[in-house]
Amino acid sequence: MADDTSPAFSPLPGRHMDIRWPRHAVPGTRGFELLDGLPHPADYDFFVWKGIEPDMHPYGACYHDLDERLSTGLIEFLRTRGISTVLVGGLATDYCVRRTVLQLLAAGFEVVVNRAAIRGVADDTSRHAIAEMIQQGARFIRDSGELEPAHD
Repeated sequence: MADDTSPAFSPLPGRHMDIRWPRHAVPGTRGFELLDGLPHPADYDFFVWKGIEPDMHPYGACYHDLDERLSTGLIEFLRTRGISTVLVGGLATDYCVRRTVLQLLAAGFEVVVNRAAIRGVADDTSRHAIAEMIQQGARFIRDSGELEPAHD
């Protein structure tokens, strides 16, 4: 486990870690709670717990490891439900959002990123991440108002 005295974003040894992050999203602490209005995790059809292993920081929601070999089951879940388009939002644009979007694109999904629902660590790395996601095929919208209503 990383020591808390080393500077954030400094290199970390370990197979499934690359840089040191400030403590965040610690279960039971402020910042881990869901936003008001969102269902409890047990009420979702599928919920990915990620980034809670002390010796693994996988970034993307599709894999538990940096090698992208240990599936979280997300891709398989989406495929078995016949889902072809995934709407993405979250933190941070330049790390977890970027990696999740690239993983979903690589798995063959259409990916729509809601700009109003993402924030990055830094402006320059976020701009680079957005450009990379667009270049790989992600579509960006300004807010959820741009989504087309589902037709039955």
